[in-house]
Amino acid sequence: MGKVIVTILVIVGIILLVFLILREVMCWYWKINERITLQQETNLLLKKLIDEEGSYTPSTETTFVDKKPVREEFCPICGHKNEFGAEFCTNCSQRIE
Repeated sequence: MGKVIVTILVIVGIILLVFLILREVMCWYWKINERITLQQETNLLLKKLIDEEGSYTPSTETTFVDKKPVREEFCPICGHKNEFGAEFCTNCSQRIE
């Protein structure tokens, strides 16, 4: 009974070792580790830029939907933000000229 447990533990250990080696080979092949490092560097640089410029406020003039710029118009009555070219305000239903 003791030999069976030892044999199972050895087999599990070998499988785990093979898994870890194959994982490292796949990460090396697909350059995942490099991509993670570059992403971390990019994040640090972006944080430095934000700290230098103060608080970050995104532009409300143009947004991107499906990688296409979408301009926005504001309602002259209530000031609600609507998509460019909308005829009526989605908030107060007034006509946008």
